[in-house]
Amino acid sequence: MTQDEVRTGRNNEPDCPELPLEKMEDTPFVMLKDENNLYQRAMAMAQMHNFQPQIILKLDSVVSAFNMACSGIGAAFIPDGLAKHIAYDVPLYFYRLDEKLSLRRIHFVKKRNKYMTRAMEEFIRIAVGDEVYETVSSEETE
Repeated sequence: MTQDEVRTGRNNEPDCPELPLEKMEDTPFVMLKDENNLYQRAMAMAQMHNFQPQIILKLDSVVSAFNMACSGIGAAFIPDGLAKHIAYDVPLYFYRLDEKLSLRRIHFVKKRNKYMTRAMEEFIRIAVGDEVYETVSSEETE
């Protein structure tokens, strides 16, 4: 998919094909370090497909991996939220992974009746999406 297709949610449509990881066996990968949850989930997905990624570089952050992929150094496992919300167009193709391990539940917690900065609000809005954020925000004010 193109970045625009990811931005419009094409990757979440039921008819969007997934990438069989074993097709990537000759592709160099930029991964996160071993202790990172995304690395652990990527390796578990690879193992499920009897696929051993050719890791050429391990990094600390997903943004660094994303930038390395943009530079053509290797493929990377990237959350769709990064592709959706990056402010500039990137020279990448994106592939859907329809594995339970590619999804992760996250929780945001804040103290009740404490001030939340505009930056905090925007971060949460981007992370959960506009529709969910509006629902949660309206429930909080009731």
